Amino acid sequence: TVMAFMKAGRFRDALITLQLPFVEKSDLQFLSFKLTLFSQWDAEKRATMKKTEIEEWKKTIDQMIDQLQSKKKDFIADEGEELEGEILLELTKLYHDRSYCNVQLNLPQEALKDLEKIAKYDPSSMDQVMIQRGHVLQAMGKTMDATQSIEHAMKLAQGTDRYYDHLVTRAQFRRLKGLFLESIGDCTRIIQEASDKINPTVLTEIKIMRIESMIQLKKYKEAEEECNRMIHQDGSSWELYCLRGLVYHDQQDATSSVRDFKKALDMNEEGALARYPHIYGMIGSLLRTSCEEKGDNQKKAEAEFYLQRALEKSDQTEWKLQLALLYSMDKKFGKTIDLCNEILLKNPKSAEAFFLRAGARAGKRQFEGALKDIEQTLTLNPQFQRAADMKQSILRDRKTAYTRAGIPMNEDGSPTKEWMQQEKERRSLEGGTKSTGLGRKAPAPALKKKAE
Repeated sequence: TVMAFMKAGRFRDALITLQLPFVEKSDLQFLSFKLTLFSQWDAEKRATMKKTEIEEWKKTIDQMIDQLQSKKKDFIADEGEELEGEILLELTKLYHDRSYCNVQLNLPQEALKDLEKIAKYDPSSMDQVMIQRGHVLQAMGKTMDATQSIEHAMKLAQGTDRYYDHLVTRAQFRRLKGLFLESIGDCTRIIQEASDKINPTVLTEIKIMRIESMIQLKKYKEAEEECNRMIHQDGSSWELYCLRGLVYHDQQDATSSVRDFKKALDMNEEGALARYPHIYGMIGSLLRTSCEEKGDNQKKAEAEFYLQRALEKSDQTEWKLQLALLYSMDKKFGKTIDLCNEILLKNPKSAEAFFLRAGARAGKRQFEGALKDIEQTLTLNPQFQRAADMKQSILRDRKTAYTRAGIPMNEDGSPTKEWMQQEKERRSLEGGTKSTGLGRKAPAPALKKKAE
């Protein structure tokens, strides 16, 4: 069962099966098999490991190290050197993996200790130690030292197959540092020179990394062509559909972008969201934009669904603004105001939230509140022309509404102080009478119906 899960890339299910009480053991053979699962899981990167799973990996490594250390002490002298050499080789690999786990678990000092042990047991792997050390130093925020460590590793590995493995690391490192052009150069060199020397899965990851860097540099044509070429060769990669969706997203091709994002989610929702966590929000935003003029109710409902899913994953202001825009388009002013209130609690300087709330309040004929919001919008962003236009529109609508309602106004169009005081007293006497927003008592339902 575990083997079947692993073959299908369902590593989490494989691990759960291995951890069942009637399955789990602690002998060398079992531990070795379990470590193979973790190594393959990490190498294929089909799904990001959770912290608890990395902790389980580290725990398994610790158990394996204890077993091997015990075996090392117990081996018979005449079997000696050969057996000890095999054990030391296994220990070296285990320390490599444990160092990696410690980095992922944010335990850099523990990772460095493991690297010291590797250097002691196997000096010939010093280039690999330096690569791992680079990862640890980067995790500690020591970027300069990390760069030097990686460059040193490449010099040590010059002329060996490991050189290209280290070139992969440098490409990844450069991309993380925002050196996208340099990362593309490393990726291209690997693809051209070492396609037959590195793991096919890693090679695919390198090609994907190169596309990601192209997108960062806005090289959309090259990125799209590379995606199309790889999808034509193997259409089973959800990463490629995500990337092409990003290309179309940045080029404002809503239909194509939504299509590719949905395809990626259908293929591997967990993996797609782990690697590109904003997919739901991007789909929702694209759908909202596309139905802005057409008034497509089905698309509006779909946009709302994806934006709400995005907010379940991440309480991000951008998605709340998009959802508020959607509600505003649909004249759901109450919901718009509620969302803007939430945004302004976290970000009281959001001009967009004040602007949207102003529009919603104007839609509910709450003109004084709308004008306060639009003034705040223009204070935060004096160049916001749509806000300036909205202000004039609100002023006109207010004047018309107050004139029809017979409300006395000041020169600026606001209700007079005397009228405001009278309204306050009247409401106090009526005790909680519902207001229309224009200072008039709302008619009872029956009277309202008759009046209509």
